Amino acid sequence: MSEEQVIVEEEKKSGGRKKKSEALINDANFDEIADSLAKAQDLAPVNLRRGKYSENTISSGSLALDIILGGGWHGGRWVAALGPEASGKSTLTFFAMKSAIEQGIPVFHFDAEGAADPTYMARIGLRIDWSAEKSQKKRVLYRYMQPKYGEQFFFFLAELMKAMPDSDGTRPQAMFVLDSCPALPGKRRHDDPNSSPMAAQARMFSECIPLIEPWLGPKNCALYTVNQLRMKPGVSYGDPTYEPGGETLKFATDTRLKVTRRSNPDGGGLVTEEACWDVVVWTSTTI
Repeated sequence: MSEEQVIVEEEKKSGGRKKKSEALINDANFDEIADSLAKAQDLAPVNLRRGKYSENTISSGSLALDIILGGGWHGGRWVAALGPEASGKSTLTFFAMKSAIEQGIPVFHFDAEGAADPTYMARIGLRIDWSAEKSQKKRVLYRYMQPKYGEQFFFFLAELMKAMPDSDGTRPQAMFVLDSCPALPGKRRHDDPNSSPMAAQARMFSECIPLIEPWLGPKNCALYTVNQLRMKPGVSYGDPTYEPGGETLKFATDTRLKVTRRSNPDGGGLVTEEACWDVVVWTSTTI
């Protein structure tokens, strides 16, 4: 091979390397390539700090609790209120719904237990009759629903949030309330009561929760669920309580509020103070 041919071959090789290096991502084209890929995959960036806490919250109805939570229940977050029976979980839920309605935020109340007391709700100040607004085709801020099984609840939330526009972060676009998680069976269990219930509800939650989690943040919706604390039989040490519904519920929730009875300061009365077994810092409130 002559000297001229060697020079031509080297130029071809160097030119190929130059074109290949130009095709790689660099500081000049990084943003353009990243934005185009995100647009092609429908992964638009979301502003994590969607407004101030005081603007993007729903009051819990308790000033002390609002101070602890940074303003109340935050939009784009999942709140779980859990505790034993007759500890005030439903009462706390009613006050949260009342605050949302007063702020003009629509509330979707899913009562899986069918235990909502309209008389008690009205005494708290929660407005539940919106028949006049429905007849006049005005904005309705409270809807009461009774899902038959879990898939109904999750599919409704997913489709509704998909249809919502992205939020500007000034306030939550909607508040979804589920009372309660243990009362929500899976579709298979609902259709066939003789089917095996072992881990069926936990499997339903683990399969359906990913349908709604990606939408809570961009749509800025608050999800408020009520769960129970049940006793493990035969446990003589450690925390004797557990939460039904599987471990997925614990990982999915952003704020976990333990509602429990507290004793009187002077030690009198029939209400006794509950012992704390968990190393996790719980937020308790007096109802």
